[in-house]
Amino acid sequence: MEQTNNKPDIRQVPEAELLKFLNEYGEKPFRLKQLRPWLWKHFINTFDEIKNMPSGLLNALTSTYLLTFFESVRTLEDMDGTEKTAFRLAGDTVVEGVLIPAADRLTACLSTQAGCPVGCAFCATGKMGFKRNLTASEMYAQFVSLNRRAVQKWGRGLTNIVLMGMGEPLLNYEQVVRFITMINTSDGHSFSARRITLSTVGIPQYIKRLADDSLKVNLAVSLHAPTNEKRNALVPLNKTYPIEMLIEALMYYYKKTKQTITFEYVLLRGINDGRTDAVQLAALCRQFPSKVNIIEFNSFEGVAYQKPEAVMTGNFCRILKEQGVNCTLRQSKGSTINAACGQLSHIVNISY
Repeated sequence: MEQTNNKPDIRQVPEAELLKFLNEYGEKPFRLKQLRPWLWKHFINTFDEIKNMPSGLLNALTSTYLLTFFESVRTLEDMDGTEKTAFRLAGDTVVEGVLIPAADRLTACLSTQAGCPVGCAFCATGKMGFKRNLTASEMYAQFVSLNRRAVQKWGRGLTNIVLMGMGEPLLNYEQVVRFITMINTSDGHSFSARRITLSTVGIPQYIKRLADDSLKVNLAVSLHAPTNEKRNALVPLNKTYPIEMLIEALMYYYKKTKQTITFEYVLLRGINDGRTDAVQLAALCRQFPSKVNIIEFNSFEGVAYQKPEAVMTGNFCRILKEQGVNCTLRQSKGSTINAACGQLSHIVNISY
């Protein structure tokens, strides 16, 4: 279980403060350079695991700072090999992360918030409401746990990260960027930004900021409807940031980064799955290089939406391709354990 005390989490402490701490203990600044890889690369759980620092300094670190980590409190496995793990945070808050195996990759789906303030109509996480933001250290702890599990079960570490778990990453911008930056550096895990995908419903000012910050992660936008009228009903935040504002921000993002943008689109029977919807979606896609991931709706308790028949899904994809849009139908994984897209939630009462 994650530690809960009043000591600051060392991975959240600004480097200027760490340098001051080291100076107070008579240590030179090079100790910070030694410390970074132990914090962000070697997955240490205690300061005693550090091999190149004097014991007196390790004792001082232990008495002053906290190393955040948390073990899984429950893991469920789907028949397709997908695993969903519940992690307990400070204050008994629970988040979920997912480990998704495939022939050529091992992907971790990480949460960036406990709950979600966006409240998309077809998403179980949105029904939870918003609890709090996760720190970069807590995101890192998820990564560590799922990476260890990947090595244990499949003999190799994670190849990809998708920030598609609980929460809206861009509404926790500073901590998400800190996590990505640290895991990407040589002092961290040297995890390529090209293998990290950030999924957002689309917060225009943060999309532009993401472009300006040049993180080079893959950007996926949860669109789900091609018109404001339909998207307002599915994604309430669209009333604040309508499609026109979103598209303008995405055009800025592409001009700045030259990266193809992915649109995620959950097909809902009789809602957004018609020919007109496909043609309107294609028109949006043609404004800059993009592709569409069609996602099957994954049902959960208390929601009335249904996924279309297979023929309707096939027709939707065909129309997009006829319109010149690169379209992929994503097969759901982990749906029997409520680990698929839109299903993450700790509403189900289990004994943690």
